[in-house]
Amino acid sequence: MTARFSQGKYALSISDRSGQAFPYLEMVREWTGAWVHISEYEPKSPQLEIKVTGGDPQALMHARPARTEFETTTLLQFNPFFTTTAGTSVIRVYQPGHSRTMGETYRFYGPPTVSPGTGTTSNPVATYANVPNFDGIDGATISRAAGHVISQWGTTYVQTYNTPGNEDFIRAIKLTDSNNDMWYLQKVDQTFLDEYTQDEVANTGKPRYYAMFQSGQGTSNNTNYYKIAPSPDATYTIEVEYSIMPDQLSSTNTQTFLSQKFPNGMLYACLIEAYGFLKGPMDMLTYYENRYKQEVDKFGLEQLGRRRRGDYTSGTIRIPLSTPSTTDAGLIK
Repeated sequence: MTARFSQGKYALSISDRSGQAFPYLEMVREWTGAWVHISEYEPKSPQLEIKVTGGDPQALMHARPARTEFETTTLLQFNPFFTTTAGTSVIRVYQPGHSRTMGETYRFYGPPTVSPGTGTTSNPVATYANVPNFDGIDGATISRAAGHVISQWGTTYVQTYNTPGNEDFIRAIKLTDSNNDMWYLQKVDQTFLDEYTQDEVANTGKPRYYAMFQSGQGTSNNTNYYKIAPSPDATYTIEVEYSIMPDQLSSTNTQTFLSQKFPNGMLYACLIEAYGFLKGPMDMLTYYENRYKQEVDKFGLEQLGRRRRGDYTSGTIRIPLSTPSTTDAGLIK
């Protein structure tokens, strides 16, 4: 005779997790092996069954080595050659954004043409003519097979200048000539200034405009600089007016502009910052914030009273007026 188990309709079972008695038919087996009630059951965390994945495929089945690029021709803009002296041996080429490096050799070609050459009359070979003669220079010399080595050129009076480096922003730029005559440059957009810098040598004169390039902050040409136009035709003294951030407090710098001129504001600012670590009443924090705003308003009124805004940098348009002379008839000197 085979023994059988009872169905347990009236039986109770002790949970391995809580130790309480539950109906036997409501008990289940957990993944840990524990015998628990269905209300206490906890499924297995997915993080305990991490799927192993391999690395991403990178190599190609049909890979080939990189090929060497063939030499190609690049079309220059209209009338790219110019010189400063007729018959000179130095030829200057203007091509914005050429991305070339000094010391590299390049060859210049004239307009494309066809020639029988090694081909036939009905099937000529495409070739290039020489650059036309200009300004006393033979076109064959420009188009020589040996090419020309790129070198830097320009005049002593450059038109690109680095900023001081420790500035927060440029307020104005002032120039002074040899006669001690002074004038301020007008700030314009970069696109406006580019019209004056297309020819950095031929377009020279008394500078009138300037524009900021790149990020507006930094110490090198790659991060921050300004250009003036037209390119200076003489030696000028440049004075840059700019604002800088005050030095921070340290062991060697015990005083700053804010600590001397804005002490109460710094006090309440420090109290507001430190109050986040305290368990004080919120009305005190509100009091500190209101007092800080009052000090900021008072400090701002002082700066407005000192005329910290300049007419050359705050948008005021200056228009020269033709006023009559004091020696004209009807005027009293």
